[in-house]
Amino acid sequence: MLAQVYHMQQRNFENIPHEILDNINEMGIDCDLYLTKLEGEYFNALYQVNKQEYNLCGKKIFFLTGSLGKTKSNKKMYFKGERSRFKSNNSPSIGTLHLFDIEQKEQSGGYDGAIVYWSKKFTSTKDIVKILKKHNSSNKNCSIKKISVLEMTKKNNYYMKVEFNNCTNKEDRIKLVKAEFYKYNSIEIDIPITVIESSDKLYQIYRYEINIERVKD
Repeated sequence: MLAQVYHMQQRNFENIPHEILDNINEMGIDCDLYLTKLEGEYFNALYQVNKQEYNLCGKKIFFLTGSLGKTKSNKKMYFKGERSRFKSNNSPSIGTLHLFDIEQKEQSGGYDGAIVYWSKKFTSTKDIVKILKKHNSSNKNCSIKKISVLEMTKKNNYYMKVEFNNCTNKEDRIKLVKAEFYKYNSIEIDIPITVIESSDKLYQIYRYEINIERVKD
């Protein structure tokens, strides 16, 4: 995979397929670092990414915004604004999609790319990777202390009970849970999963409901 930059091609919502746009309320419902199938298809259409060459579904994407394009955001914040703009008959949020090469992905902490939106200044891929390296270094002590439960509750649904070390950020906890889940279940990393977190704050124990989004043939 070579590093690529995509500038937004679709200047209005009418150019996004109805079968995708009709489900906009199901996008960005959490701060998960990985795009769901719907979210990936939305960005594939928005940035005109050829799915035969690259598919954003299930990819780990970082979000940046602000006038300088250096303010951390997330997909929940992004789609909250996108839904508001759609209901008000405005155009989609103006942005740029950066896809990382293998070296950049490693340096960024495993991100496949980043979306920078509503920025007055173009943020280079090199600068985005620097931001991610700084972000990751500030959270390097976050780790899983113990997984006390990992079980299937029904087909494609699982339950995990986890204790952490120094993990105050929900995004970081979910990122670790996803990594452990992929490792223990031996499923391909491009198969999307959704993770819902609940917690017992008194004992600092976190519970997770995990669903594998199987793509129908």
